[in-house]
Amino acid sequence: MLRNLILAVLCLMTISILFSNSGISPNGHRYNPRYVQCESFATVNEIKPNRDYEIPYLYTRDAQIRLVFEKPDCMPSYRDASISYSDAMLHDYTLSNVNMFAFNLNNIVVSNAGSGSFLTINAAMDFITDFLASGLYTGEPIRIKVSQETPETYVESVDLSPLASYNVTNFTLEGVGEVIIEGVITLNCSAGSMLQEAEYIIKGLNFTNSTQGIVFTDTWDDSLSEVHIPNIKLSIENCSIYACGTSLNISN
Repeated sequence: MLRNLILAVLCLMTISILFSNSGISPNGHRYNPRYVQCESFATVNEIKPNRDYEIPYLYTRDAQIRLVFEKPDCMPSYRDASISYSDAMLHDYTLSNVNMFAFNLNNIVVSNAGSGSFLTINAAMDFITDFLASGLYTGEPIRIKVSQETPETYVESVDLSPLASYNVTNFTLEGVGEVIIEGVITLNCSAGSMLQEAEYIIKGLNFTNSTQGIVFTDTWDDSLSEVHIPNIKLSIENCSIYACGTSLNISN
């Protein structure tokens, strides 16, 4: 007699890959990643004529799976899916589109004229923070390059603290050409951080018309007996701060 017979179910998950070199919005082109890495061992079965993917997944119970899409010179992307098991009945799923962006973390370009991947520094930071939260980050250096191609300045304050919260060890915020920011750059590293002498650089930026230019706080526990090792070493290079209550020029 057979007891507790488990019937496996094969479902097909269909998904479209949208490709863009901009984090602003996908340009609508379908794009085929070099390969699909799935934590639940699903593999690419067939590329349909419209360049959707059909990914088979064999399961014997309800499952939460993550499909990870990777291609050289692109940011990896993912889609989470909830699969429901029901008495060996076949269920197919159509997942929402996945966006892949043709830039990498070491070359994220911000341009107020639209020639970069983002229009504002905060938009780039939001994208980076979401990527760090996804669990796909593997520790590579992160660099944001900011260019000012129109007369308009960047009227925004930017908080870099989430980078420290996600233990980013190497980060650069770099102005390309004459870049003016009317706002404050903030970087706070909380006590208990896992970082040790992380390298952060802010360079080539001009700050004006704000209460402060750059505010950096590295926190540690005074009750500990050992000598404090900085969590973050912040270098400020070739920056100017003026009309912010005081004037300051920093250069190498």
